[in-house]
Amino acid sequence: MFDCRSVITSANFRQGAIYSSARIAATAKEKEQLHRTGAIAVEMEAGGSGANARIAFRTNVDDFVEADADHPIFLKGEGIRTRPYVLVRDGLESLIARPVYYRLAEMSVPGPSGRAGVWSNGVFFELEAG
Repeated sequence: MFDCRSVITSANFRQGAIYSSARIAATAKEKEQLHRTGAIAVEMEAGGSGANARIAFRTNVDDFVEADADHPIFLKGEGIRTRPYVLVRDGLESLIARPVYYRLAEMSVPGPSGRAGVWSNGVFFELEAG
């Protein structure tokens, strides 16, 4: 006699194993990223416009920082490995999470050099690698 419960249980187990393996891989990747940067900017608030705009970030370790001359937004890496960061404090660089970066890109305007970027606290931050 065929027992469908064993098939369902077996399928759930296999799916769970696949999910667990994927989650472990993602966690390892996140830990490596966190080790390299120290923090990840996971939220952003923006207000104002033009040079008077203000952009603030919250990191995954609950640091809050407004982008300004002392806390610049910058790009590191080359080619497809270029990543956006913000300087948080004491040399701690925070990787800007992809969804947050997409919001920044939506806000971007042409800057003095003609490259796309954003204004915050009177400073223009280029978002295009050059």
